[in-house]
Amino acid sequence: MLPAMAVAQDKTISVYFEFGEATLTMEERMRLLFFVEDSLDKKQYNLQLKGYCDFIDSDAFNDSLSLQRAYGVKDILLANGFRESQVLSVEGFGEKRSSQKQASEAMRRQQRRVDILFIDKNKILVQEKEVPAVKEQPAKEQGILKGKTIDEIAIGENLVLENMHFYGGRHHLLPPSKPVLLELLKIMQDNPTLRILIVGHICCQELGMDGYDMDTKTYELSVNRAKEVYTFLLRSGIDPRRMSYEGRGSNEKLYAVEVNDQQRTANRRVEIVIVDK
Repeated sequence: MLPAMAVAQDKTISVYFEFGEATLTMEERMRLLFFVEDSLDKKQYNLQLKGYCDFIDSDAFNDSLSLQRAYGVKDILLANGFRESQVLSVEGFGEKRSSQKQASEAMRRQQRRVDILFIDKNKILVQEKEVPAVKEQPAKEQGILKGKTIDEIAIGENLVLENMHFYGGRHHLLPPSKPVLLELLKIMQDNPTLRILIVGHICCQELGMDGYDMDTKTYELSVNRAKEVYTFLLRSGIDPRRMSYEGRGSNEKLYAVEVNDQQRTANRRVEIVIVDK
């Protein structure tokens, strides 16, 4: 048994929206800013933002609106002392997590919200027992090719770019994704006849739909995420004739209905299809 350590001091606040609105009222905006100024050392915390809607209107509309709400709150926080690097995730869940379809306006108002979790950067989690040492994975299980050579990969085979993550609702990559991009670039450089198709997928939408891209204001999130990888390779000197990209939205989910973050992450992915080699 290890001795108890300092417990994390995370903080949470929820802000609420009028029906159909993506912008906070002045009252809610000021309540959020008073909370930030009175309760937080801004440099000490990272942020997670989760937007929600009530059950009224379509799923597609609510998915987009919940994400717009979350990004609107993020913009307020960035304008008041927080940095982009502190934002760990921005997500919109539409009405999917509303506990029930409530008739009361007061209850629906509780569903029209953004939850902001302020995560203490310096927290040390309480340890109650020794954690067994994690056995190192064999080298063949690591990397995009899983230890194989290109000659061992079949034409038409899909390779998932694991650990490639995007800002929620956007097509821009998070900084920790850079090593995966560099690995893919090296594969393309080391195999000059290799041709690939870059395919984007999303989570959290009904089958057949693509996601809303907050950067381009279009419903082409999976396309734009695939294009982001394509553009990186192009700017790094890879011949555009060796690659193409497309988005398949929510058409090829690994999990038809996501029930946890692990399944959402598995559906929200970029894959490489070997076209020729």
